[in-house]
Amino acid sequence: MALNHLAFCTHNPELTYKFYTEAMNFSIVGIEADDSKGNKYKHVFFDAGDGSYLAYYDLGAFGARAHSDANTNITEAMGIGPAYMHVAWEAKDREGLNAIRQRWLDHGLEVMESDHHKDWMHSIYTFDPNGLMVECAYVEGDLPENDAKHAYEIFVQKKGIDEVGYEREGMKPSIIHLPNPSVEKPEYYVSITEKVMNMDLETAKTIPFIKIEQH
Repeated sequence: MALNHLAFCTHNPELTYKFYTEAMNFSIVGIEADDSKGNKYKHVFFDAGDGSYLAYYDLGAFGARAHSDANTNITEAMGIGPAYMHVAWEAKDREGLNAIRQRWLDHGLEVMESDHHKDWMHSIYTFDPNGLMVECAYVEGDLPENDAKHAYEIFVQKKGIDEVGYEREGMKPSIIHLPNPSVEKPEYYVSITEKVMNMDLETAKTIPFIKIEQH
C-alpha cells in the first residue's frame, strides 16, 4: 500500500507555499474549499513528484472557528524533541540529495546531514515554516539480516537491546551546513543546531563528532 498524502496545518499559507514550491520543488496541484454555512474551509495539496502528496490546512480560513492559538509545531505542542515526528522524502541518489541540500541552503536554511541506521540511509534535515522537521534521504545499503527480528523483539516484546544481541551503533557524526551569509534568511529561520542539539554553533564546533561547513 503506497502513501497517498500527509496532512498538516499552517497559520501562514504564503510561507508554506514558498517553502514547498521553492525549497522543496513541489508543485501545488489542488484544493478543497468550502464556504457554506459560514465554514470557510481550505485544504491545499502539493505534489511531491512521485505520486505522493502533502496537504496543508489553512487555519486562518475557518472564521470564528479558527484555532488562532494552535501550535502547528507538532513536536513542540506535544512536548517532545523536534526530531521525533518528521516527514522524510526520498532522493534517488547522492547527487540528488546534494542538489536538494544546495536548494535548501540557497533558500537561506541551515541543514543538518548524517548517516541514519547503520549506514542504510543518508539524510539531510531542515525545518518548514510551521516548525515541522523535514528530512530528505536516500537509501545506500541494505538493512542487517536480523534487523526485522530485532525490531519485533525490542519494539513489540519489550526485550532489552543487549538481551537480543542488537549491535549498538553509538554516536554518529553530523555535518551542519550553514547558508552563505549573503543569502537572506527566511523569516521562519531557526538554527537546527540550537533546535535539535540544544547548543550554539561555537559549542558545536568543539564537539568531535560535529563538523560545521560554511557555504
